[in-house]
Amino acid sequence: MISRVTLLLSLLLSLPLLALSANANVLAQDDERCFAETGLCISDRFRQFWEQHGEGDILGAPITPVQMELVGGKPTEVQWFERVRLERHYDQAAPNDVQVSRLGANRLYQQGRDWFAFDKPGPQDGCLFIERTEHNICGEVLAFWQTHGVELDGQPGFSTEESQALLGMPLSELQSETLADGRELQVQWFERVRLQFSGDTLEVAKIGTEILNDDRAYEPPPPPPPSESGEEFIAFQTNRDGNNEIYVMDLNGITLVNLTNHPSEDEEPSVSPDGTRIAFQTSRDGGRDIYVMDTDGANLVNLTNRLGFDGSPEWSPDGERIVFYSDRGGNLDIYVMDADGGNVTRLTDNPLPDMVPSWSPDGQQIVFQTFRDADNNFEIYSMNADGTNQINLSRSGGLDEFPSWSPNGQRIAFQTDRVGNWEVFAMNPDGNVQINLTNHPAIDGAPSWSPDGSRLVFDSGRDDNNEIYIMNADGSSPIRLTNDPEADRFPSWGPAHGSSEPEPTAKPTAEPTEEPTAEPTEEPTAEPTAEPTEEPTEEPTEEPTPNPSHQPTPMPMPTPGDIPTFP
Repeated sequence: MISRVTLLLSLLLSLPLLALSANANVLAQDDERCFAETGLCISDRFRQFWEQHGEGDILGAPITPVQMELVGGKPTEVQWFERVRLERHYDQAAPNDVQVSRLGANRLYQQGRDWFAFDKPGPQDGCLFIERTEHNICGEVLAFWQTHGVELDGQPGFSTEESQALLGMPLSELQSETLADGRELQVQWFERVRLQFSGDTLEVAKIGTEILNDDRAYEPPPPPPPSESGEEFIAFQTNRDGNNEIYVMDLNGITLVNLTNHPSEDEEPSVSPDGTRIAFQTSRDGGRDIYVMDTDGANLVNLTNRLGFDGSPEWSPDGERIVFYSDRGGNLDIYVMDADGGNVTRLTDNPLPDMVPSWSPDGQQIVFQTFRDADNNFEIYSMNADGTNQINLSRSGGLDEFPSWSPNGQRIAFQTDRVGNWEVFAMNPDGNVQINLTNHPAIDGAPSWSPDGSRLVFDSGRDDNNEIYIMNADGSSPIRLTNDPEADRFPSWGPAHGSSEPEPTAKPTAEPTEEPTAEPTEEPTAEPTAEPTEEPTEEPTEEPTPNPSHQPTPMPMPTPGDIPTFP
């Protein structure tokens, strides 16, 4: 079946666009259903979707045959209907293989209207307030929205996610507008549709017909990456294109851009302190190397350029150095190098793995995860930036991983399985006051701080697959940013260009109001376990195997010199 689909797509893409225009003949299908009013037919998955999701009242009659169009820069099989456009995504399983286009947003663009500028009155009593777009859905419109959606979970009724999949998030409040035909109606714009009152009847507007009857362009040119907008952004790793790529998105999760677009595995991005560059690990040269690129994906440079494993890069607060972990000394240890890849220096020398480092905001210390202790699990350690004074901070008995130091120096966030599942915790820099921030039965991990330290971005499996979320620094108000059936992982919060980081402080100004879930029983007194040494000059004797994507599950113990494999 896959080969048949691939051949069909290849054939369609090879035909001239004229042959795929609205005048093209519709291929006969055994299961087609035809409409006398338009002379067009629907079949296969488009017909199934049409019949399962409201038919003509919600989607309308077909007004084009199935044809190829660019959707998000990719050739995609689509069919236009009076009220919507359906897209066929062969790389996704049902029900996600048929999706409703964002024609509401497209029609507003065609009219030259910026929905971001629409009035936002804030949450209203008795209404559903959608935080990502800052608009309300109220009254009859809310009742309609909540009773229509794409069935995704097999449960009765429609969840917010299912309603968004069919109708989209609100882009306006309910407002009075004069339409192109001269009627003045109460309308509300959504991502995928426009709902309007015709008399006392709430209906889905025929914006598919409106768009195709309007000569103006209905889609904006490809947007610049959110990282180039001058605003804060989030870089993350996703396999939504079949392999791991580095994406960036705005803080609403609406505009997403693939920066790497390469068949190899590109993973674990780290945004520079000035927001202009992204470091990441990649398999494109054989093992895992650390690359750096501009935040629009340009000017790729291989910094490590060796057969082996170099991973989890993290920028120093001044942007002049990058700390990372590497197998170049025979086991996985923490190293630091200049931002151009020069002056590589080894900071730890431990026969068991030292991994995933993070700088303190003053650049004087580094935290990392290590397997060195007798309880046979990863702990969070701190050390001076030269590798001295290595101290166990977490001491939990569970797996403590992926530490991230807050911009003001007061807290260290990390992921841990100490409570029976993976949660995001935070602790003081001395290891005290360890608090569960997420407290959710799903997998939560890989935290990264906002530039001002008020929020955290993290990945979570609470919607049945890994998505990117943000929450307040105390764990409150989690908001999902991504919504894709594939895994979105390892976010890094990028600052606005030219922004400055807050000055670090030595200690918290106030204790958290929540009771800590764990505290060390005594102050850490460990002596330094390793002095920094210069980078070994020898190359590994064996070519390592590629490292699959990390998952927030226990990491098996690699033997010295092996490349770790993460389940």
